[in-house]
Amino acid sequence: MKNLLVLLIAFSAISALQAQPKEIRYIREDWPNSQTDYASLQRGGIINVGLGNGEWGYGFLGVEMEGTMKVVIEMINSTPFSKSDPNSFAGFIIDYHTAKGYTKRMLLSIGMHDETRWDVTPTYGSHNKGNDLRYLGLRNSYEIDFGTYAPAGWDGKVIFTVGIQNAGINSSISAKWLYPNFYNY
Repeated sequence: MKNLLVLLIAFSAISALQAQPKEIRYIREDWPNSQTDYASLQRGGIINVGLGNGEWGYGFLGVEMEGTMKVVIEMINSTPFSKSDPNSFAGFIIDYHTAKGYTKRMLLSIGMHDETRWDVTPTYGSHNKGNDLRYLGLRNSYEIDFGTYAPAGWDGKVIFTVGIQNAGINSSISAKWLYPNFYNY
């Protein structure tokens, strides 16, 4: 009985460690044809993505992570968006990982989207135009439950991206990463 108790305690400790959110890496991608588009992650978990002096372009900042069912983002600022073409987008992207790799891309719009989108940026993760799209609207903060949109066979790994594309001259999104607590130092 004593050995069983020790085994159960050890198993519980291992399970608790595995359940801790883990950042794998962060990925930034901005339009290579522009000197002014940007995507950055700054001290304190501040995410800035935006377009510079062109109407077209993009900035995406993604965080690959595992072991968490949600993310909490607080909006700091966003400029007005203007739709330039069907690929115009402002919001969040979730790329879901399964045994076959990254297989599903969920687009969550906070202000602008088009269901006829055909572009596959960002080029990481599922690298597709998006399997599904939801409009969240512009709010002060977002608590996004990954399980809500997860495909069958999801293994708990995601790339969560804050992004903007073809949203007008000097358009931008600034947000603070609140949970998981990877960047609040």
